[in-house]
Amino acid sequence: MIRTVALTVTLICIGTLAFQPVNAQEAAPASDFSKTRERAKAVIDSVRPALVRFAYGNEPKLQFGCGVIVSASGHVAVSGPVQYVIDDALLDLELADGRSVSGKALGWSSEFGIGMLKITDPGEWPHVKPGKRAEAGEVCVALGYRRNSPGTETSPGIGLGIVTQVLAGQWLTTSDRTKLNAHPIFNLDGELLGLQRGSSTGLDSVHAAAGLIKAHWDELAAGRNLDRVRLYSQEPDSTSPRPRSEKVASKVISKATMASVQISDIGAEKNRVSGVIVTRDGYVITCGHHRCVPGTKLTVSLQDGRSANAIVLGTSLISDVGVLKITDEGNWPYAEMGRSAGLGEGEHCVVIGYPRREPGREPWVFATTVATAPRLSRRDEWGCRFWTKGSPIGTGGASGCGVFDAQGRVIGVMLGGSGRRSADGTDLSRLRHARVELFHTKWKALTSRMPVQIADPNRLAEVTTTLKRITDELSAAGPR
Repeated sequence: MIRTVALTVTLICIGTLAFQPVNAQEAAPASDFSKTRERAKAVIDSVRPALVRFAYGNEPKLQFGCGVIVSASGHVAVSGPVQYVIDDALLDLELADGRSVSGKALGWSSEFGIGMLKITDPGEWPHVKPGKRAEAGEVCVALGYRRNSPGTETSPGIGLGIVTQVLAGQWLTTSDRTKLNAHPIFNLDGELLGLQRGSSTGLDSVHAAAGLIKAHWDELAAGRNLDRVRLYSQEPDSTSPRPRSEKVASKVISKATMASVQISDIGAEKNRVSGVIVTRDGYVITCGHHRCVPGTKLTVSLQDGRSANAIVLGTSLISDVGVLKITDEGNWPYAEMGRSAGLGEGEHCVVIGYPRREPGREPWVFATTVATAPRLSRRDEWGCRFWTKGSPIGTGGASGCGVFDAQGRVIGVMLGGSGRRSADGTDLSRLRHARVELFHTKWKALTSRMPVQIADPNRLAEVTTTLKRITDELSAAGPR
């Protein structure tokens, strides 16, 4: 079993010792620094044997990141693309001590960004247990490898940070800026707090809460696609009419445009993201990477010249979706939420949003068609996202905008895009969208104003500087 080190952590304290105000150049008191360093080192030594590198494919294999063993029988929790593992014979699992072991791929969820593998070699494996919910302000330890890192990187990278935000049982963010990918994070009791979902330059890293592994253990261990389990039941039955494969009519675009909005900070000249009104009383669906927590007040601007006050009701950073509510009285233009699951490749649709490169009230309208995913083949092609052809340059600010079918129903919200061409010059660029089924399934949670726990920011910079020093020392020292 993995040994743990008990440590009580209060908000914006390291260990039980709160920092006193100091100049940026000054170090923390040596006794505090030393205690924190030793406690962090003990956690790293404790959990390191349970780390597992995850690679797949023919040579050269794709390094998908790092997971952690969470059961004595060898179940491995990962934040990586388990759905791409079609042939278990091409799966490589490597322990932190350099041993290679055989394994198989089990279940996954692209909605939550989690998956499970299983070591198939006999043995009782060192493991960690998923911890209780994270607490904003507590110290956390990141341990893992860079994705597609060279084989010479034999020791895992180390990072220390502060848990900055927590939505209980769903997601958390941390101040750690370590350049790792898809790695686990631990509390100072050596328990698993979460699995990294993503990071952006200058922003806190987003992690799926370890509680999601516990909550969906049976389905993951059974090898199920949780997206299909949770979302596919929302698909219309086979007798329902499929959307017609035709270009979206101008009158449909006009109506969808009226429901499409810009979402901005109050008083700001430029919008954060875009969105689409989906009810007459002013509910707005959008992406989650605006990063505004429930209760945040924003401004929503319509094409017809009106601006209205709105409030954030819910944000899922791991699913990248969110819901706002216009708080001003009004009879708001809206688009009905449809279904995306019945749409096949080549079906016509239109994307309508407000890129910041095109200021003003007139939205960007991009006619396109549903496309295949621009990645590896998957065991189950149905997930919580879908793609459309083309990725115009400069769509910043259009994230969260609506994707509409030929009948003007919302089938998703745009999350981003990527542009590339094949060797023969074929345009392989794609826009990526969250399926509207995510909103159908998560509507209650996204509109309930579930509170997000937030760390006191007053001393974050001071504590983070000290943790960075500890990280540098432990990284330089290397493993025992």
